[in-house]
Amino acid sequence: MALKTANFTLSGSAQPLATETTPVTLLIIESATSNADVKIGDNTLTATIYGMTLEDGPTARITLGPWGGGTSPINLQHIYVLGTGSQIIHLTYVPL
Repeated sequence: MALKTANFTLSGSAQPLATETTPVTLLIIESATSNADVKIGDNTLTATIYGMTLEDGPTARITLGPWGGGTSPINLQHIYVLGTGSQIIHLTYVPL
């Protein structure tokens, strides 16, 4: 298992963190400097229906996992984010 990192640009609409099946055992989402709050949830995500909020600021982060391997990882395709268009969040994850 190798650690992976990526910058993810928000569109201003709810969007999944991946467009194809991407199972991971650990996910860290970190805010970039001067970001607004980012909502995190599932495919029903809206500005008022969400699971958690990643607050603005360069040290704000949310850690999801670790999960066991095999049949219990989480899929990046099932995690949705919503924030201001062109805003960037940083992803660090361990793929299955």
